[in-house]
Amino acid sequence: MESRGVGNHMNRLLVVSYSYKPNESPRAVRWSQIAEHWAGRDFQVDVLCAFWPNVAPFEKIRGVNVHRVGDLLTKLRSIALEKESQGSGSCGRPRFSPMNGLLRTAYHPCLFGLRRLFWPDYSCTWYFPARRKALELLKRHQYNGLITVSNPFTGHFIGNFLKNNQRDLFWLADIGDPFYLFNPSPWNSTIYDGVSEKAERRVFCNADVLTLTNESLRRNYGHCFPSLQGKIHVIPPLRTHSIPTVKSDSRPASKTVQCMYFGTLYKDIRSPDFLLLMTRMLELHTKKEIHLHFWGNINDCGASFELYKNLIGERIFLHGKVSRQSAMNHMETADFLINIGNASETQLPSKLVDYMSQGKPIINLTKIDDDTSTQFLQDYPSVLSIREGAMTGEIIRKLSTFIQNPPRSDPDNIRKLIEPYSVESVSSRYQQLLGL
Repeated sequence: MESRGVGNHMNRLLVVSYSYKPNESPRAVRWSQIAEHWAGRDFQVDVLCAFWPNVAPFEKIRGVNVHRVGDLLTKLRSIALEKESQGSGSCGRPRFSPMNGLLRTAYHPCLFGLRRLFWPDYSCTWYFPARRKALELLKRHQYNGLITVSNPFTGHFIGNFLKNNQRDLFWLADIGDPFYLFNPSPWNSTIYDGVSEKAERRVFCNADVLTLTNESLRRNYGHCFPSLQGKIHVIPPLRTHSIPTVKSDSRPASKTVQCMYFGTLYKDIRSPDFLLLMTRMLELHTKKEIHLHFWGNINDCGASFELYKNLIGERIFLHGKVSRQSAMNHMETADFLINIGNASETQLPSKLVDYMSQGKPIINLTKIDDDTSTQFLQDYPSVLSIREGAMTGEIIRKLSTFIQNPPRSDPDNIRKLIEPYSVESVSSRYQQLLGL
């Protein structure tokens, strides 16, 4: 792609992302790293994101200019998210004012009756304050490129507005999860299905470049929007931490096996039911004591754990949401890492790169034939993929063998395998598409 740099002047980029540091959502972590990487290489980077409690509306973080805006609902939601993180043991907990406590209490009842009406998503009310700020920044600076990030999808609506107002502005739309193709739908599809497809098409037509994290989603979008296939590109997940020391011998040293799942559970998308049954069956066949740890929110899956309530705290451990750094520290203590594949062929768990960087055996549970996790892990040397369903004798034998004698991972091979997911490599891919 032809370079779009402006003479000898420093390149300047505007990133519109609802979530950004200190938020630790997958998109916030990804774009915090990329923006800081660019800022350290003589790029001027402005990030426009949502309000976050007890953080200034503007601050400079490792060279990145961070602008935070929002309305009342944006503030309610961010305080609720921060409370959620505070309540489950994350580090660096901020102090909250009495007013913030009232807002946290009000948020969930307020949202309960309205969230199915929000469109395009929960961040819809952020659109207007963010659009005003974006226009202000565009008047103040000359940008070499605009990057909008989802999810949530509202950021792309801001990008569409800015592109219509400044046609020569180069716009890259970066998509984490699908919008119209998302299944199950997070919005009221009865009301919004048709308008969502049209809105996504407008974004895709107007953006200069579209980026996704997996090939399966690219194929699906290609089927829905065949005329736009040429502008859709895949840029893989980002490794979010430095590479730990990978041990070549991955066999558990004791009779107690530490199995760990990191991430959020959802009844319809990532249910723990099969995993819970599987570990109990494995204990009977391997004669090992299996400790199953869940790091992250269990959301609407409480009933799944109720069946095993006598094992909570003894064999099953629910740690709740913790900081990303804490999660990585605990990941290093695992004997086996567990991935529960999504019930969707268009979503790829971003944590798989961090799993791979550990060099530990991975048990990958799948729900569908075209599982994106299975495709992503196909070159990883120590992985066992199991299709969820009946616990047959064959499945038990495979799992027992894998638990008792997992394949070894060569440290040099692991380092080579995860090199494409470094911040240097991923950032470079974006720069190429931006022509910088």
